[in-house]
Amino acid sequence: MSDRPPTPSPVREAEKAESDGENSTVTDRAYKNPAEGQRTIREEYLYWTGTLTRRSFELSVALLGANWAIFGTVDRVLSNPWSKASILLVGVNLGLNLVVALAMSEMHYHRWEEAEQEPEKWRRAWQEAAHTKSRWPFTKSIECLGRMLSWCKAVLPIASFASFLVGVLRP
Repeated sequence: MSDRPPTPSPVREAEKAESDGENSTVTDRAYKNPAEGQRTIREEYLYWTGTLTRRSFELSVALLGANWAIFGTVDRVLSNPWSKASILLVGVNLGLNLVVALAMSEMHYHRWEEAEQEPEKWRRAWQEAAHTKSRWPFTKSIECLGRMLSWCKAVLPIASFASFLVGVLRP
């Protein structure tokens, strides 16, 4: 189930417009220009990374609850190495999310501070970025840390779920 309304497809919109008689020709291009395509990619990226964050947290909380519901007591959880692994992986995921969020907030703050304190340098960097493949306004550290966290948000809950299942299915 989607958390948002469906994004209208430019192709379907063009086809609809033609069938409604609004256009005499239909363009074979989904987007009017590269900037429109880039904006769409950015919007989708933000949607999917936000979805990954929510689903990772939801699965982590569900796994904590499932471990307690199935194993019942602290002694039973601690006596099952797979349950302990599942809970440990959830803890690592949640803790890592907080630590990286703090680091990212600090790195973004420093970039904002740099833009405020050195507007001419910031403007020059913007102009240079227009002509090359650039991370601007981000840094290599921000991009790498963000990508690493995205992978952790997916892999750690999945590994926790696998550990939980093994703990439940093994006698």
